Amino acid sequence: IHNIEINPNSGGKLCRSSGSHSQLINRKSNKAIIKLNSSQIKSINTECRATIGFMFNSQTNILKLGKAGRNRWKGKKPCV
Repeated sequence: IHNIEINPNSGGKLCRSSGSHSQLINRKSNKAIIKLNSSQIKSINTECRATIGFMFNSQTNILKLGKAGRNRWKGKKPCV
C-alpha cells in the first residue's frame, strides 16, 4: 500500500514518493499496523485511507538527457 493517511480525511502523508511502499501487517478492531519502507512500524486508525499497489516511475531509466546542459538544469555539476 502507499499514499497512506495518518488521520482520517486528512489526505495521504506516508509513502508518497516513487519506489516507496508499505505492508499491512495486522488489523485489529480500530487500529491497523503497517510496516513502512524504512522498517518502521506504525499504528494508524482503520478509518484512514490508502492506495493498494506499488508506486514507481517506470520510465526513469529509459529517459535520455541528450546533452550535458539538461543534467545541469537538474542541479548536477560536472565531475573533473
